[in-house]
Amino acid sequence: MPLKIIRLPVPLAHIGRKSALAIILAAIGILVSSCGRGTLAFTWYSAEGKALAFRQQGSFPRGEEGSFGPGREKNFYVLDKETKIPQGSMVAAEILIESPGLTIRLAPGSDRTEPRSRSNFRLSPGKAIIYLSQDSGNLRSFSIAFSQDADSSGSRGGAGWAKLESLRVVPGFHGMEDSGDGLLRISDSLALRTREGRIDTWSVTMPSRGWRGSREGESALRIAWSSRSKAEFTISMRQGARPGMASVEGSGVTLRLKAASATMRALIPLAAFGPEPTWGDLSISAPAEAGA
Repeated sequence: MPLKIIRLPVPLAHIGRKSALAIILAAIGILVSSCGRGTLAFTWYSAEGKALAFRQQGSFPRGEEGSFGPGREKNFYVLDKETKIPQGSMVAAEILIESPGLTIRLAPGSDRTEPRSRSNFRLSPGKAIIYLSQDSGNLRSFSIAFSQDADSSGSRGGAGWAKLESLRVVPGFHGMEDSGDGLLRISDSLALRTREGRIDTWSVTMPSRGWRGSREGESALRIAWSSRSKAEFTISMRQGARPGMASVEGSGVTLRLKAASATMRALIPLAAFGPEPTWGDLSISAPAEAGA
């Protein structure tokens, strides 16, 4: 932050030494606080919905702490006090993507140091909520960085790339959902496999703290598709995938879901795959006719 000169309203000669020192120290305090605290560009919420106090480690202008673009590619935010992530919850970053060709790298942290590894996403312009796992259950910091493809760098004439609009601790979400109104939800636990230009398999890695929702019995798998079909989805959950559990090759539960439903959606309680302690990684193979 550039140094600012603060002009005192009264000449120092008319103020006692102790008074002058107090005023100078107060002015320095204002300068320091304006460099780090009082971030106003976006809000960071706890699991209870309380706004949390935090500061940025970058030097983005006040009021633009969450705005990214050329010369402002990354930032790191630290909570004044650690907050808890309840079991079954995740950290959700709400981002407005304004430019094409962006790669987003982001990660929550349990302490004040920047994480070594981050989740990577390549998303089209629009609003996205990215759900991120935090294994420790403690949250103290958040790291985010952007880069743009060389062939997209001139597409907006050097305008801003994206804005971080909020950070929240929320009930877990695993997978991907396009609401159709420009909002995309996606998690770091999702991997996609494509075949002949379309997505044919969704794989969701079980979080280390388990699938359990924030309330008993609320964990469920939701599937939506765009075309009715006589074909079937194949849904498999591998048992014993949780760290520390033995896994038997080929063990698990497989369900088949017909895509002929008039509503073109299904809600399957995870209890259908057996008791919660046996839940593991989830894989969904979609028929091409369903347009899932």
